[in-house]
Amino acid sequence: DFTFGELVSDFFQRKNNANSRFYHKLYNALKITEDDQFYVEYVGIEWVSSNVLKVDKYTFARLLGIKTIGSLFHQQGNFPSHGFIELSSQDALKYVSKEVLEGVDFDKIRLLIHQDGIFVRGCSEDKIENCKWKSTKKRLN
Repeated sequence: DFTFGELVSDFFQRKNNANSRFYHKLYNALKITEDDQFYVEYVGIEWVSSNVLKVDKYTFARLLGIKTIGSLFHQQGNFPSHGFIELSSQDALKYVSKEVLEGVDFDKIRLLIHQDGIFVRGCSEDKIENCKWKSTKKRLN
């Protein structure tokens, strides 16, 4: 058994390594909020449909110990480099109801989907291994 504070300091805020990569942290954060909605306020991320994540960028960055919050979302940031794309206010209603959009400002609170449809609610830990970091830079042959 671990306290939530121990999980934060010993797992979520630990520097990424073979046993603690971004997609592991994301997966486990979502498992915590799926199990108990109480933690959404402290974790900053939750599923709002079978394939749409709702992220409070400040809360989630704080959970991970990230000081440069934009690093989660910029072109080579954690979410885009793991295959996630942000939903715009125009696209969001294709994926979620109006009720889900309450409080979503598309800046502090953002909606994301996994472009390849691998990282979805109920996916296994084995499946997310396919969401490893990919460079967005084109490689020269």
